[in-house]
Amino acid sequence: PRFILDAEMLHKLVRTKSVTKGGDEGNGEGLQRVLGLFDVLTFGLGNIIGAGIFVLTGVAASQIAGPGVALCFIFDGFSCIFTALCYAELSSSLPMTGSAYTYTYFAIGEIVAYLVGLSLFIEYQFAIAAVSRGGSAYIIKFLGIIGFEGKLPSWLGETDVNVGGPLNLNVDLVAILIVAAITAYILLGVRESAMLNNLLTGLCILVVLFVIVVGAFYVEPTNWSPFFPFGFFSVFRGAAVVFFSFIGFDSAANLGEEVVNPQRNLPLGIIGALLISTALYAGVGLTITGMVPYDQIDILAPLSEAFRLKGIKWASIFITIGALAAIFTTLVTSQIAGTRVLFALSRDGLLPPFFSKLWRGSPFFGTLVTGFCGLIFSLFMDINLLAELVSAGTLVSFVVVCSCLIFFRAKSRQPSRFESYHKKKLYWIVTSHILLSIVASQVILSLNVYAGVPLAAFILICSFLSVHYYFRMEGLNLVSVDDGDKGFGSISSNEKTFEVPFVPFVPLIGLTMNVYMLCNLQWIAWTGLLVWLFLGLILYFSYGMHHSKAEIVELTATSQPENLTHF
Repeated sequence: PRFILDAEMLHKLVRTKSVTKGGDEGNGEGLQRVLGLFDVLTFGLGNIIGAGIFVLTGVAASQIAGPGVALCFIFDGFSCIFTALCYAELSSSLPMTGSAYTYTYFAIGEIVAYLVGLSLFIEYQFAIAAVSRGGSAYIIKFLGIIGFEGKLPSWLGETDVNVGGPLNLNVDLVAILIVAAITAYILLGVRESAMLNNLLTGLCILVVLFVIVVGAFYVEPTNWSPFFPFGFFSVFRGAAVVFFSFIGFDSAANLGEEVVNPQRNLPLGIIGALLISTALYAGVGLTITGMVPYDQIDILAPLSEAFRLKGIKWASIFITIGALAAIFTTLVTSQIAGTRVLFALSRDGLLPPFFSKLWRGSPFFGTLVTGFCGLIFSLFMDINLLAELVSAGTLVSFVVVCSCLIFFRAKSRQPSRFESYHKKKLYWIVTSHILLSIVASQVILSLNVYAGVPLAAFILICSFLSVHYYFRMEGLNLVSVDDGDKGFGSISSNEKTFEVPFVPFVPLIGLTMNVYMLCNLQWIAWTGLLVWLFLGLILYFSYGMHHSKAEIVELTATSQPENLTHF
């Protein structure tokens, strides 16, 4: 293969997918539209609630933010609303599987889409591993509560295993069994998985409301003092760590090809799941830190252990059952979303074709690979490291999705000038804003609040005004809809789609907030992300670029240049 970055190579890296093709392309097999609004809502809630409330609340409260963990979740919810709005419009206009990967392929280009797709996949695998480890702790707690305490072998849960010299692995066998069981169930089909998810999500929400209402009677306000034991800015650090709890609306967007009336149901399900879960997160964060001093909160099973310490054993059993239900819903939704990402990549020719083969309406090999990867990661990776890695992958995907909406609006408003003119300029504009957001974030993190925030605000305001000036000078209106161009931005010109107000400012705000939280992550998260992206580049140049469906179309249609996408 040629790796010289000439005009031909550059064209391949940034070629985009046609909007008019997508739904059922590939090998003639397609996913079935069998899910409604309630399914989308519970799919998002099941993914969001399980990981954050029952697993990461303890980590963030005891080690990072203290009682301020409630503000961590509120800040995440506030920052996510801008990203969720971008997801809502893109999923409404492009109701196909693959979520961020698919949107990026349509709006920005192949190489970025490929890396986003792989980032999404590994993000879901880390999420599966992290949540299965939390589920393992809850199962062992539950067995202890009902009379098996002290009777279980020590190697059943987390165990340090020496693999030679100073190297130790933290192995969790119960987590492996959980992932294997979920993988086997998902192979039955998406309809069956959705039915189980709806049931377990309902139980989970009931338990969360129980924690908030009953736990409020055991709150000791003195436990909230100090409210920020690690400093005020620990809230943002905690928000970055628990951010992966909010990937639920990305997993809901992955159901684009399996949802009935996606133009209505996807936006409502995505935004509804985010708003409901944010309120539940904040309530549980305040309750748990009010019941137990933050430095005594159990990291792996914070809610059930808090009630056990208060002597409410029956409540502890009930909460543990709800926690297991929530964890299982998170595992189901994360694994389904991961398989859909592989399905979309394979259908576009960027991964081998067996990933897009269906059995009982679901990707068979993709499900097995997703389960196997999650199983391996859950075997030996620490939950704190997993939380950091998942948050890094999630935030990168969110940054790209916010950028996608700007490209998508420009493409839909002025399709005739987008490829030949606007696309190149938007690359520079969006990249510049990302870099300035990184600078502003580092200014806030490096200086004190009185000096850092005003300087960072000045940098960002200049960036926002520069973007606005460009669109004004070019006469590119991304806010209002031109009836002459209406319909280009969706699969069907006859279907009304959701549209985000105040574009490009809403996606730019979302992009900025996601970048800030990225800058709050530790170096290990950045290292893991960069290593994975480097491996992704190797895979793309060795396989993806040469087997892409876009490559095949270009080779067979060179006599029809109007069908090609030019940079």
